[in-house]
Amino acid sequence: MKTSTRSRIEQIFDRRYREAHQFPKGSEGLRDFAELLPLVRKLSKNDLEHALVPLLDNLIFFTEHCSNCQAKLLVFAEIYCIDTCASKSVEYLHKYEELMADRKRSHATKRDYRLEVYEALGQQG
Repeated sequence: MKTSTRSRIEQIFDRRYREAHQFPKGSEGLRDFAELLPLVRKLSKNDLEHALVPLLDNLIFFTEHCSNCQAKLLVFAEIYCIDTCASKSVEYLHKYEELMADRKRSHATKRDYRLEVYEALGQQG
C-alpha cells in the first residue's frame, strides 16, 4: 500500500477515536468513512486483510458503548470488504444482524443504519 494511502486511512481512523460518538447522523465520521471507499477499493486483498481489517476490528470494539455508531461502522466494514474479502464482509453482516436483533429485543428505537450509511456514500459521488 502506498504510504500516502496508508497515512490517509490511518488519519481518518484516528479522528474517530477522539469523538464520544463516532458516527452520529450527518456527521464528519460518516463523511470521512464514505470518503474512504474509493481508497479501500484500490487496496489489494493482502492490504485489506492485514492493514484495514485490523483497524476496522479495533474501532468496532471501541464503539461497543454505542450500538448506533457500531451498527453504522459494521455496515461500512461490510461494504469495504464485499469485493475483495467476501468472508470478512459476511462476518460483519452477521455481527450487524446480531446487533439489530439485540436492539429489537431491548425495544430500542428503530433506525435504518444501512440507509444512513448509503446516504453518506451517495453524497460522495
